Amino acid sequence: MVAWLDDESFPSRFVDPEELDNFLSRPSRALATDLAAIDGDIIVLGVGGKMGPTLARLAAMPHPVSASSAFRVSARSDYAKPSRLGA
Repeated sequence: MVAWLDDESFPSRFVDPEELDNFLSRPSRALATDLAAIDGDIIVLGVGGKMGPTLARLAAMPHPVSASSAFRVSARSDYAKPSRLGA
């Protein structure tokens, strides 16, 4: 069973970063409906940034509404390029 973001109020605080990430990775019903309508795969660019890991995790989670439409989630980051590392 999915823990929907819509079903919970915004917490006054988070105990640790993992709890925050788990909260941010909960889909809303609207997002699940949108994902079900996607015809193709998803690519998350900049996954090494601040929001990238959470966004990729959210997109990759199985959603009951989108279970019939299979898609892959790929993630890319520019941090692997030597020019971005100051080399």
